Amino acid sequence: MGAAWLSLSIVFIGISLSSAFFSISHQAHQQLDSQMPERLNDALRYSPGDSDAIANLASLINADLEQLRIESRVPVINQCRIDFLGIGDAADKPAPVRFPIEKLISVDWAHGMLQETAQFRLSCELAPLPVLGVHSALALLAVLMLFSMPASLGSTERDYLLALNGLGLKHQLAHRVILASSPLTARQQARLALVISRARNGQLAVDDIPGMVATPDTITFSHATHSVTVLGINIVLSKTPYFYYAMYAHLRKQNGEGWVLNPAIDRPDPQYATLLLDLMNRFGGHQKAVNDLRDHGVRAKILDQNRNKIKDELTGCLGETLACDFLFETRRDNRSGRHLYRIKCPPERIIVNT
Repeated sequence: MGAAWLSLSIVFIGISLSSAFFSISHQAHQQLDSQMPERLNDALRYSPGDSDAIANLASLINADLEQLRIESRVPVINQCRIDFLGIGDAADKPAPVRFPIEKLISVDWAHGMLQETAQFRLSCELAPLPVLGVHSALALLAVLMLFSMPASLGSTERDYLLALNGLGLKHQLAHRVILASSPLTARQQARLALVISRARNGQLAVDDIPGMVATPDTITFSHATHSVTVLGINIVLSKTPYFYYAMYAHLRKQNGEGWVLNPAIDRPDPQYATLLLDLMNRFGGHQKAVNDLRDHGVRAKILDQNRNKIKDELTGCLGETLACDFLFETRRDNRSGRHLYRIKCPPERIIVNT
């Protein structure tokens, strides 16, 4: 934004100065063309080569600048002067530049049988405050307007915008929701569709839509209520599946890996039973599930059943596209040939509230 402001400031200053100086030089040229030939003829009539007469003429011409009207909507020019350089080959060479903007003006006229040319120099000084202040402000205004213009939406974005408008969400707010969701990947579309569906069913207030869409892509475990909050949506799970899900979450956060090897069919695993029993005893697990774990340990069949129940409950609330990131991924253990499972989303997106 800063680079755009600086670039526009330079462009505006350049255009304004060019326009103002062109207008001034055009007016000066017109006045010199109309007034100087007669005065030059009078001065040269009796002493065409008299340097004193030419010098006197130069001082008179320089005084004419006071009558030169400078018309500019923005006063970017502070003051101007005209110097008479001479006639024809006898004209003085221009002195080094003393003003930021200068221009040579030639006036041709007939002196008797001869065609003469007088040289003048128009020099103008800038007005710093209007040049820098006014044009910088104009450039800033232009940049702010440019950056505040709403981005154009594609057909898919417009469809979701209309749906949000149909729910009663104000157009500007709905437009911001769509822009915040862009680019509309399949996952983002699924998220918008879920939010719109919940609002239509009365599960979500219309005013809460922007906040819901902006909710971080995380999953939060709440042991006390046996619930998970995913993308801002609270899902209460059945007790036993919840504790198995929480076990996978603890292990995923513990070392960043979190792989759980399914036990052999005939050999339950006592390692994970300790963690599960601790969670169930502290947060109100079913006594039957507690007894089963204490007597038999963690069995492959029970792990599979609870993973499937977790998948069904999350998919039922979120849909497959949104739920998949919070479910399980698997790979085969090369040594045993059995499968390892863990929660798919990375540990930094898993929050556990005890």
